[in-house]
Amino acid sequence: MLIVKTDRSRSHLRLRPSIGDGRRRKPEAPKIEIDREMLAWAAGFFDGEGTTLGSGPRRYPGLSIHQSGTLTEPPEVLARFHAVFGGLGYVSGPEFDTTGRHKPRWTYHLHGYDYVQVVIALMWRWLGPVKRSQAAAVLLAHRAVPAPVRRPGITRGRPLSAVCKRGHSYEDAYVDPYGRRTCRPCRDQRHRDLWDRMRATRRAATSGSSSDPTEARGQATSEG
Repeated sequence: MLIVKTDRSRSHLRLRPSIGDGRRRKPEAPKIEIDREMLAWAAGFFDGEGTTLGSGPRRYPGLSIHQSGTLTEPPEVLARFHAVFGGLGYVSGPEFDTTGRHKPRWTYHLHGYDYVQVVIALMWRWLGPVKRSQAAAVLLAHRAVPAPVRRPGITRGRPLSAVCKRGHSYEDAYVDPYGRRTCRPCRDQRHRDLWDRMRATRRAATSGSSSDPTEARGQATSEG
């Protein structure tokens, strides 16, 4: 969650991640210069052309605005909206209509709960009731999704099990630097299989090299 802190002496917003809310800390966000007229314009533009939506099973929030433009450059309104919020998000395109009835389409994207919350908060005063309710529903839906169960050292995963897939106990498990667990019997068997393959490969290489001189001498004798 990002906290918007106003620094009146320098007349800009500092965005910094809050701590203690159970979420991973994100890098320092860019500074956004305060321009009330541009914020009002951006809110009006987003109120008419933008949308707030949640994607994926965790309903991850995002903003998007679609506009028609040329083949080489995005529309100026998207570039201006992008600049109002200090370069947050990105503009992609062009996308072409296969029927040829529409101009190339460019899209402004912004993803992330923290960044979407900040942009919506900055425009909130000038947004209409439809966009307010839409944004609030998306943000609350993401907050309502329970956090996934995590393994030690693994980003995401299932709850820890007591035995491996072969039924060996994890009481005396080996844990690698990445947090992955391996039971001792499976680890020992894996090492034995590895050594057996190495010995077999070495024996095959040795037997092949020792047979070459004999075959060469046999071929020379037959030719003579």
